[in-house]
Amino acid sequence: LLPTLSIVLRLILKLSGLSPWGADDVSILLAYVILIGFLPNADLSEKGGAGRDLWTLSPNQIDTFLLALYILEILYHTSIALTKASILFLFIRVFPGEKLRIVLWATQAFNLLTAIVFNLAAIFQCQPVHLAWTGWSRQEEGRCFSMPHVGCIHGILNIVMDVWMLVLPLTQVLRLNMKWRNKFTVISMFSLGIFPSLQAIFPRHSPTALVGYIPTRVWTDTELYVGIFTACLPCTRQFFCRFILRRIRKKEKTIPIHTLENALKASPSGLPHA
Repeated sequence: LLPTLSIVLRLILKLSGLSPWGADDVSILLAYVILIGFLPNADLSEKGGAGRDLWTLSPNQIDTFLLALYILEILYHTSIALTKASILFLFIRVFPGEKLRIVLWATQAFNLLTAIVFNLAAIFQCQPVHLAWTGWSRQEEGRCFSMPHVGCIHGILNIVMDVWMLVLPLTQVLRLNMKWRNKFTVISMFSLGIFPSLQAIFPRHSPTALVGYIPTRVWTDTELYVGIFTACLPCTRQFFCRFILRRIRKKEKTIPIHTLENALKASPSGLPHA
């Protein structure tokens, strides 16, 4: 419900002409479309016995569950990368500093590279590929590498990226000629997305992958939901300021994204010097 509402409000704002379309909008819409794919995937994993003990399932159910997990890995890596890309495109549009824009584009390139690498790792984790969901029976020869180790590396990089993407706007917003209350509001909008990814610090162990799948899936979904909500938060706030708060009070005391852009263009830009 949260990401859907955020996307709907964002579309209303864009279609009304109050905010221009950009690469950040395309990226977050693609992330949301992929997120919709989580619904049939959850149904598939449930048919495969997610949350039940491995020894109570039939071979076909185990194959089904592992296939759902295989698909989920690809959906997750793609959706989280597109969400980060949307936020980075927003930063590129809002912050005019030449040095900062170079850093932002470099971060965008790194985000794309990690998405490609981890998606390829997920797709070709086994040779032949279908052993990713049938190899547990050991009825066919092949080879697979450890995806839990890959997931751990991705989790660490995810946290580092989130912290880095929080620091980038922080260095700019703190230098703006704005009230501290307004600065705090802007910083809070972009810091919200870091909290779900911190769950990677606390691994959850269980007797079987299927029993531990439910809490892991909940955290994965939460991370993506909050990520999309965070990426849409500036537009969501602008929507409420324009269509709701203005009806309550005559004078609007908020900072829509275009106002932030103007403040940045009027301030010294670029990365702070050492």
